[in-house]
Amino acid sequence: MFNKPLRYAAIVAFVVALVLTGIGGWSNMLGKALVITEQHAWNDGLFMMMVAIFLLLLSLV
Repeated sequence: MFNKPLRYAAIVAFVVALVLTGIGGWSNMLGKALVITEQHAWNDGLFMMMVAIFLLLLSLV
């Protein structure tokens, strides 16, 4: 039913995504000092979120 390693990988990816989007959001609010870093962190976070959802769906199959 549940593929455990995939589920753990999805949870880890989800946490990493939250951290990255959090970094992007906070640096955005604190000022545009690190525009490039902030944008990359945000994009990486969104990408990791998609990966996490994909892994979670795979683990449910």
